[in-house]
Amino acid sequence: MARTMGTLERLLGRVSGTARFSPLGRAAFLVLLAMASALTGCGPLASMAGPTYTMHVDAYAEAVPYGKRFYILPGIMETKSDDAEFKAVAARLAGALVAKGYTQASSLGQADLGLYLVYRVREDGRSQFDTFSQRAVGPTHRPLFAFTYVREVSLEAVDMARYARSDPSHVVWKINIVSKGPTSDLEKAMPALSAAIAEYAGTSGESYVEVDGAGNIRPFKPSRPAIPDSPLPRL
Repeated sequence: MARTMGTLERLLGRVSGTARFSPLGRAAFLVLLAMASALTGCGPLASMAGPTYTMHVDAYAEAVPYGKRFYILPGIMETKSDDAEFKAVAARLAGALVAKGYTQASSLGQADLGLYLVYRVREDGRSQFDTFSQRAVGPTHRPLFAFTYVREVSLEAVDMARYARSDPSHVVWKINIVSKGPTSDLEKAMPALSAAIAEYAGTSGESYVEVDGAGNIRPFKPSRPAIPDSPLPRL
C-alpha cells in the first residue's frame, strides 16, 4: 500500500506542475485516481492484480451426446461474419473452447456444433462523485460522473446433425453471461468472459463468479441476487 500511494503521489506531482491543489483537492485527487485504477484495470493499482470481472452465468444443457468440433456464427442478422469486432470476439471464444477440449472446424459443414454468438454492450447508468477545486473566491463544487456498462455475451450450440433431421433437441447447450462494470470495451473483457463461457458451457445452472486477468474463476454467493437482464435477440 505504501508503495502504491508513493506512485500516486508521484503522479500527483506531475499533474500539480500545471494545476494548483488545496489539501482537500489533493486528497480527493488521490482517492479518485485510486478508484479509477481499480475499477478500470488500468494504472498503478491495476499492475498489482489485473482487472477482475464479476459475472452472472446462466447455462443450460441437454443430456444428449454431441461432438466437439465447432464453428462460430453470428446469432443475429445485424452482425456480419466479416465484422472486425465479431471476428475478435469469436477468436477469443474459440481459443478458450479449444483449451477445454473442443476443436475448431474450418467451416460449418465440417462442424458437429454451430455456435451462434450474440453480444452487446449498453450503458446501465452513472454515479456522481463530488470534488472541489480551490479558487481565489473559495472552493468550487465540481461533479464527476462514473458510468456503468452492461457487457453481455450469449452462445447457443446447435447440433448440426440433429438440426438436419429436424430433431427438436438440436440445441444441445446454451449459455448467457452478464457482467457490469466501468468499461464499455468488450474486447478488453473478452479474456475473462471467454474463460467463464468455456468453463460452464455444456452444464446447467445459474452461477455468480469472479474472473481475474489470468482467467482464474471463483464462484461466490451474492448478498442480493441480481435482476436478470432481458434476453439477447435471436434470429
